[in-house]
Amino acid sequence: NIWPDESAIPGFEVAAKHLGSIMHGVVVHLSKHIDAYAKSKSSSYPDNLLYEAMKQTEKAKGRLLYYFPLDNGEEKDDVNNAKDDADIAEDSWIGWHNDSGFLTALAGDMYIDHETGEHLNSQSIDPNAGLYVLNRNGTKTHVVIPEDC
Repeated sequence: NIWPDESAIPGFEVAAKHLGSIMHGVVVHLSKHIDAYAKSKSSSYPDNLLYEAMKQTEKAKGRLLYYFPLDNGEEKDDVNNAKDDADIAEDSWIGWHNDSGFLTALAGDMYIDHETGEHLNSQSIDPNAGLYVLNRNGTKTHVVIPEDC
């Protein structure tokens, strides 16, 4: 990992690692419930299959992303190259991808003024901004994690 210099963002690395540990713990706990549900549907499902995999894995990943604001030229290019109106607002940053783990834990998003570093209040954020997930049936869902989570 490449962490920001401690003097630039004091405590960031320690806090990020702590968040990752909490999220991994939640996934491990959730996996017990998934195992119990799977076992209730199929008696041949092995006891604690997912739980043991999640509990013992060292392959948990954490990803903290920062999206730089688009400048006016980029916004115009997005509009000029869009196939339709839905294309304009969709997928302008990380792009659609498959997560590579069994379970994905998500922390809430933060919106920050790029110039000042101050948190933006929810009224100044585009209501269409944020995380979208696509399920196996192709249904797109806008995931909104409450601010207090």
